[in-house]
Amino acid sequence: MTQILLKNIKIIDSGSEWHGKIAYVLIKDGLIADISASPIDIKDAEIIDGENLFLSRGWVDLRANFCDPGFEYKEDILSGLEAAAYGGFTSVGLLPETDPILASKSSIEYVLRKASENIVDLYPLASISSSKENESLTEMFDVHEAGAKGFSSGYHPVKDSGFLLRAMEYAGMTKLPLMVRPENMSISGKGLMNEGVVSVRLGLKGIPAIAEEADINTILHLCEYTGQPIHLSCVSTKGGMESIEKAYKQGVKVTADVCIHHLFFDEEDLGMFDTALKMRPPLRTATDKEYLKKAVIENDFISVVSDHNPQDEDRKQVEFELAAYGAIGLQTVFSQMIEIFGAEKIDKIIEILTQRPSKVLNIEEQSIKKGSRANLTVFDVSKSWTLNDKFNKSKSKNSPLWGKELKGKAVAVINKGHFKKLN
Repeated sequence: MTQILLKNIKIIDSGSEWHGKIAYVLIKDGLIADISASPIDIKDAEIIDGENLFLSRGWVDLRANFCDPGFEYKEDILSGLEAAAYGGFTSVGLLPETDPILASKSSIEYVLRKASENIVDLYPLASISSSKENESLTEMFDVHEAGAKGFSSGYHPVKDSGFLLRAMEYAGMTKLPLMVRPENMSISGKGLMNEGVVSVRLGLKGIPAIAEEADINTILHLCEYTGQPIHLSCVSTKGGMESIEKAYKQGVKVTADVCIHHLFFDEEDLGMFDTALKMRPPLRTATDKEYLKKAVIENDFISVVSDHNPQDEDRKQVEFELAAYGAIGLQTVFSQMIEIFGAEKIDKIIEILTQRPSKVLNIEEQSIKKGSRANLTVFDVSKSWTLNDKFNKSKSKNSPLWGKELKGKAVAVINKGHFKKLN
């Protein structure tokens, strides 16, 4: 690896003595070889002039779908990791939304093998259930041994509470996180968007907030009963988040995440049946969105995820009722965070993108200091760019921000002895 010298770069890492300071950072052989407030004299180094640039720990996303194996025409491991890198992420939690699902040693070994030489660390999340057809527990110890970093219900809720209780107990023995998307399907049924004034105006069947909130309350009771931790994915309602906050304060071992799109958009943005914004859980009300933003800022156990969900054009450019759910998001998370919270909250934004998700996945955290492993993201909070054919690294284009000018971008990532400059 070429030596890298970052000059005059501002460090954002609340766990580092260099936090908020401008420094020179020398990276060699995958490690931070030196940090100094004074210029470092070094020959044969790749130099990044850090004027107007920031340096943080590498960013972590807890929830992305790379569709491989089975749906490689939407995304594959390598294209997904490329999209992650260009979004500034050096670690990604991989959903088990594949065919076959990630529920065996061989499937976990397959994705890890494909990602082994990449600059981005891939953390496969094994399916809680061993098959899509029925709820039978995955051989949790086997997939753990193969390299699974956690267990996930993917896009689907766990329908049977008894099954979830057993899953919590077994996952607890492996010490790996159990990640569940809450939704009571008997309530939400075949709903297409949030139930409310907008769904009535558009004439679409609604998904009421209570479908999520009822399931969250059930899961929290199971969590309290078993004493086992749980991670609730893609929380979208004010009521659901309030229940999680209350339970956490009472000592329940719960963490949660919110999809970036649910912090950025609400149901009014659907306009006239915009399929790019058809998501599950659906975009909720402006009140829900504002409460979620407040909760993310105030609670260090809540992360923000891309919920990167690639779909081919044939699944999106159809009538709203027939369109697939989901949107890609890995490349736009940081820009959206800057617009939502403002560049003045950069310290908090970086904490949300680094320390919080690292704790969920039990990733060893290393602050920016001499001798630490160089797992880093270099970024510019004011750089303007557009997600289009030129800059998109995903195989799919189903982003609600396609063609829109964005502000804030990662400009380089460093990890595993690799260095990648970004457009």
